[in-house]
Amino acid sequence: MKNLLITGSTGFIGKKLVKKLVKNYNVWCLVRSYQNSTNKNVRYIEHNLSYDIPIINLPNNIDTVIHLISSDKYRSFPNYAYETFKVNTSSTAFLLDWSHKIGVKNFIFASTGGLYGNYNKPIKEDFPFKYKLDEKISYYFCNKEISEKLCKIYDKILNITILRIFYPYGPEQDAKFLIPRIIKKIKEKELIKIQGKQGMSFNPIYIDDAIDLLNEIISSEIKGTFNISGSYKTNLLEIITIISKHLKIKPKIEITPESSPNMIADISNTAKILQKRFVNIEKGIFKTLKLKKNNENKL
Repeated sequence: MKNLLITGSTGFIGKKLVKKLVKNYNVWCLVRSYQNSTNKNVRYIEHNLSYDIPIINLPNNIDTVIHLISSDKYRSFPNYAYETFKVNTSSTAFLLDWSHKIGVKNFIFASTGGLYGNYNKPIKEDFPFKYKLDEKISYYFCNKEISEKLCKIYDKILNITILRIFYPYGPEQDAKFLIPRIIKKIKEKELIKIQGKQGMSFNPIYIDDAIDLLNEIISSEIKGTFNISGSYKTNLLEIITIISKHLKIKPKIEITPESSPNMIADISNTAKILQKRFVNIEKGIFKTLKLKKNNENKL
């Protein structure tokens, strides 16, 4: 079996991806603490990526590096700026250098669709980045952009794959992310502000679809840059309406005068990689809310 080294394995995507990969690969995971590292089929390496990694602690027979990690302090600019940079970007530089030196074949880097900014049409992988520089999250976007550029410099040395991920969601996702944050606000009857009549348009991807897509990319060893997003287009108002319907709680909504932003990704390239029917928004929200299964066949 081929050997994989994974960072970010305790995160929302990483945890579920590792569970799938251990069936067909030898998996090593770099983790900040052994505390949440419970998969008996994984070899864990404890290390905080805010610091340089002692090379002696790393295996020397890795075929593919899957670099998923992002600092959990990505919105805490400027208080944790340097620590965030080390986790998001310095670790990328280190792992690229290490991968080249030990003969790793494939390097997969998890970036973000947020780099594109707002477009009035489906966003393709070759669109220029237009993210704003005057928001707290801008520092995170800058970290990811630098990391992407570092990866591209190694493109003739390693098989580089860049994944620009758009709004993954599903059960057990942290409440700091978009859809669970909306769920929390509706449950707690907090005000939800949306821009324009319907709020942001986007095509989120249900976690099971994201994992299937990443697994196919890993197994096929395909290189390039890909948007990782769902096939069903929606908007914030529709998401709020679906959640409130299932929870039977009337949401508190304030519509602000700004125009509704668009974050719909063009997924024509990824659709060629994984030819399957993705989970639709209604069913995805149902699964995320963990509602009783006997109602699922009605969706």
